[in-house]
Amino acid sequence: MTESEKAGLVEYCKEEIAHLERCVDMWPESILMKMDLHLRQISLASLTAEPAAYAHRLVNKHSGVTHPWLYGGAERSPSEGDIFRIEVNKFYSDPPAPAVSAGWKLVPVELLENLRSAAHFEKSSYVASFGSHIDVGRWKNEFDELSSICTQIDKLLAATPEDKC
Repeated sequence: MTESEKAGLVEYCKEEIAHLERCVDMWPESILMKMDLHLRQISLASLTAEPAAYAHRLVNKHSGVTHPWLYGGAERSPSEGDIFRIEVNKFYSDPPAPAVSAGWKLVPVELLENLRSAAHFEKSSYVASFGSHIDVGRWKNEFDELSSICTQIDKLLAATPEDKC
């Protein structure tokens, strides 16, 4: 990617972020817009990130002989009239990954809250519809499964850090 293409993508991301921030303000319940906004912010961060380290090696312009890679914290450039060209590899550090236990996935808290509301509503509808017959046959199995789902969602929400994604 050329520097001008990169600059164009940076500008595009900034415009999209500004647009999506306005949209999220207008429709705060839109999970998809929030996810799009977050993806654009990640894209912008990766496009504007500075390398954490560099690897350099000298290559003789005439013979093509290469020297071993050297590592450092600053980019090097050849001197005027040098018979070597410098190959450079840039290394970027990743941001720390969120701590997620094995077997778990990150999901937006709003999605869990909406799922919780729907599950608890369904559970209360069962009680209202079947009353004392809820302990019989198929309804008991479905009610027990729904109760288990509600309990699991409540536990997930209780374990969610205050800093929502």
